[in-house]
Amino acid sequence: MVAQAAGKTEAETMAVFGTQSMRSGGATVVAQKVSFAEFMRHGHWMTQAAAMRYIQPSTEQRVAVTAAADY
Repeated sequence: MVAQAAGKTEAETMAVFGTQSMRSGGATVVAQKVSFAEFMRHGHWMTQAAAMRYIQPSTEQRVAVTAAADY
């Protein structure tokens, strides 16, 4: 676990990040590995909008959007 690698206990990590951060981080990783339908079913999300709230774009994706904007 990342917390252990950082020298923190799970309780210390949860105090900083909370369970929603863990759900979002896990969802982001899983969404890249399974179909979106499987992802929604496993997460018990009823709408795509609800599921998408938990997926965070990668740095590469954000940079690509900025580059496409041609600033």
